[in-house]
Amino acid sequence: MMHAADLRYLIVIQEPTTDRNSYGEDVPTWSELDTVYAAVEPLSGRELFEAQHEITEVMVKFTIRYRDDVTAVMRISFDSDIYNIKEVINVDERDRMLTLLAIKNE
Repeated sequence: MMHAADLRYLIVIQEPTTDRNSYGEDVPTWSELDTVYAAVEPLSGRELFEAQHEITEVMVKFTIRYRDDVTAVMRISFDSDIYNIKEVINVDERDRMLTLLAIKNE
């Protein structure tokens, strides 16, 4: 069971948007959806080998209070790092807590 004291880290949830540059072209960008408190738990440091390059994939589990506007196309800014959300889980389907599984953007 999650307690309020476990939600001790501030994270910023960002959503994809578009802006226009000086030429009038659409440019993909990110805007802040909200700043929320979260529990943060590193899950793994899986190494992948792709085209003879070593890639380290760091997955982190962020747990926040439930909200219905967070999706897997969003990302999280935390501790000067960016994490791409891969999965959004409504814990126990009770609309109380969300688990966001995210991979650190290298």
